Amino acid sequence: FLLTPRRPGERSLMRSQFWILAIVGVVGVTFNQLLFTLAMERTSVAHGSLIISTTPIFILLLASLIGQERLTPLKVLGMLVALSGVAIIQLTPAKSEGSSLIGDLLALAGAITFAAFTVFGKAYTREHSGITVNTFAYIGGGALLLPVVLFLWAGIDPASVSLSGWLCVLYMAIFPSVLCYVGYFYVLNHIPASQVAVFAYLQPAIATCLAVPLLGESVSSSLIGGGLLALLGVFVTQKG
Repeated sequence: FLLTPRRPGERSLMRSQFWILAIVGVVGVTFNQLLFTLAMERTSVAHGSLIISTTPIFILLLASLIGQERLTPLKVLGMLVALSGVAIIQLTPAKSEGSSLIGDLLALAGAITFAAFTVFGKAYTREHSGITVNTFAYIGGGALLLPVVLFLWAGIDPASVSLSGWLCVLYMAIFPSVLCYVGYFYVLNHIPASQVAVFAYLQPAIATCLAVPLLGESVSSSLIGGGLLALLGVFVTQKG
């Protein structure tokens, strides 16, 4: 970010903002990705992606609490509909194979951390570029996880990792991490946070369509019904 030309009106970072940006980044990037990974070990792709698609609800709630956006009766109704859909998924005995309550709760916690990253990060994109915000996010997260990485790496033989494994790591680092977060904050600087999050609607459909043929996951009637209800609630919230 030091080599990136400042855009018109962009302010210099004050020393007191360094720690704030690092904390926001650690919550939204490090904790979010960690919770997501732990969730995927304990629940199905369909369940995890569906629960994460409720992120716009938490973004709206946080944004309204700090005065970024305003709650309306229609938005509140939409939130209640979405939450009822999630409740149906969890309370129905016939859940998707491979899913668990712990995994779903971890996915929910991941959605909340990303919502916090979006809302509080937006306040800084008004003064600083998305590259600056993401740089502090990754530096802070890297410093936090470095001891854990070194500890785990001590028991791994690099030669035992296949070429496809290294390519997967490279792909995860470049595309869903750096490029997605930079692009996300670029868009976030131009439109409201809750509208940016509308693309979360696509996650359950895409993830489920891939998980069924590639991972052999099953889709239950409660997942379909509750999922449609949750997505309807998110859609109504956005329209409100």
